[in-house]
Amino acid sequence: MADNKVFQKKANISLVMQTIRVFKHISRIDISRELGLDRSTITNIVTKLIADDLLLEVSEGASDSRGGRKPVLLGLNSKFGIVLGLEIQVNFYRATLLNLDGSIIWHKEGSIGHVKQLSHAIEEIFQFLKPEIDSQSIPLLGIGVGVPGHIDNIEGKILSSSPFFSGASDDNVNLSELCGVPLVLDNDANCCAWGVLEQRKNEGVKNFIYSIVELHGKDSKEFELGFGIVINGQVYYGSNFAAGELWDSLITKFKLCSFDDYRDFFVKLFDTMSLFVSFLNPSHLFLGGEFIKHRELAENVLANSPLKDVRCEIVFSSHKEFEVSFGAASMFVERLFAIPGVGNIEEPKITWDRVFNSRKSFGDKK
Repeated sequence: MADNKVFQKKANISLVMQTIRVFKHISRIDISRELGLDRSTITNIVTKLIADDLLLEVSEGASDSRGGRKPVLLGLNSKFGIVLGLEIQVNFYRATLLNLDGSIIWHKEGSIGHVKQLSHAIEEIFQFLKPEIDSQSIPLLGIGVGVPGHIDNIEGKILSSSPFFSGASDDNVNLSELCGVPLVLDNDANCCAWGVLEQRKNEGVKNFIYSIVELHGKDSKEFELGFGIVINGQVYYGSNFAAGELWDSLITKFKLCSFDDYRDFFVKLFDTMSLFVSFLNPSHLFLGGEFIKHRELAENVLANSPLKDVRCEIVFSSHKEFEVSFGAASMFVERLFAIPGVGNIEEPKITWDRVFNSRKSFGDKK
């Protein structure tokens, strides 16, 4: 019984925070109505979250038709913490720094040496970016990392990623504590899916596919193709984290060296995609990576593809080249705010206790 009460308390706190994230500014009474929880329960939760600096009383709302006292609106404290998202490729990286409310502080990118050990690459990039992060004078709560390949996002290990990161899984390194803050790792296409969930959290977009085509490295003609699948608001990983991996023959047959190469690849890919998009029946298909760079060609191919007849809204990524790094940071935020016990696989151990410890460490360093 005690365990159930503890679980319900944590779930209620997550529900309250999720509601405030979606509405941005909302009163205690409206939270109570949205969640069907007693006002006293909401008041107790909000009082604690304000004391912990996670929430602020931001303004007064309009009174109802009967007049009376105006409700006080609550919002997330944007200075509570920030989150770093990294995309790491074979010889370059991209980074995005987010506020806890999902707003972008900055994007950055740079070159790195050929990656041999993932932990070394993360540490190198983090140390380079650390002065820019520290200049915000806001605690860094955690890091999300997106890489291409087959990723065990629970253990934070690369299961396979050819030709990237051969031997880069760092079996003896605990990535989750690498930079002194919680860190989570996932496939780049899944990170993009997390980014959509964050960006469209108040639009009810819960069933979609995100397809990304990315070159192996700068100036490379070889590429990776991945799919992030979201069902009922949850990223779907499959039974062994391999959901969204497409067969190699579709990739190894092509080298993206010319306009004709891209056109032939898009024709074959869209024909193939029309089958499983029709089968899964998502509301949206998001396209990123090389689709963005060659959008006009992709749209021309789509106009003559069976994919155009599938009842699905096709959307090109708005984050362009930073879609993976934005998604990686969003993944951390989404999992931090997740309701305990909800999801199709065990969640990585991102807890508010760990986040508060990170904030305390930040205060001690200051």
